[in-house]
Amino acid sequence: MVATAQLDNDVEAGMPLLRPLHQELHWAFIRKVYAILTIQLLATIFFASLVVSVPSVGTFIKDSSFGLGLYIAVLVLALIVAIFLYCFQHSYPVNFILLGIFTLCYGFVIGMIAAFANGNLVIQSASVTILAVFSLTAYTIWASRRGQVFSFLLPFLITILVVVPVLAILQIFFPMGKVLDVIYSGILVLLFCALIIYHTAVMIKSNSYDDYIWASVSLYLSIINLFLEVLSFIFTLKSN
Repeated sequence: MVATAQLDNDVEAGMPLLRPLHQELHWAFIRKVYAILTIQLLATIFFASLVVSVPSVGTFIKDSSFGLGLYIAVLVLALIVAIFLYCFQHSYPVNFILLGIFTLCYGFVIGMIAAFANGNLVIQSASVTILAVFSLTAYTIWASRRGQVFSFLLPFLITILVVVPVLAILQIFFPMGKVLDVIYSGILVLLFCALIIYHTAVMIKSNSYDDYIWASVSLYLSIINLFLEVLSFIFTLKSN
């Protein structure tokens, strides 16, 4: 009873909790992360759909030289907002305002990319991504509850982060065409699948209760990037 009361006092006082978290707070934290992540993904899909459904927006992006500049500007804005979000992730309500802006930026980016892509490819890529995310998340939660540690993924992730820029440079100076594009996209798909597992494991094992904003952002970015790389991979395979 004394320990429980002390725990409640620590939470109300905003003091950091000792790890591992109290079991009830721990699962409340995980539910909160996935609730925020779900809202982010739904908002992204909704906003991206609006961009795609307005023909004038797609025409402007495709036919105007200003389209690429707008795309880059939105990505830079998302990066700036992400930096501020990391700094103010524990400051309510600033953290949620920044999270909303960050999510809308990515919704716009996804919409602009979808405006260039074939609708069937987007649906196929989204379906593959959803299946992959559910499978990887379910496995990671199941394995983590049985004591599995995923720190072994770090060397794999570091290796890929080194290999990817090298492949990009090789493609510039020694173009290998479709073959290297497929390999490049395939490696990135594996990278973001591994990141989903890693971030999920970190959320379950290591994050404190107040880290829900950045935990959701980490998973969100991994899922969005996985979708984009799956789209690129399928597009490359089907292109001539």
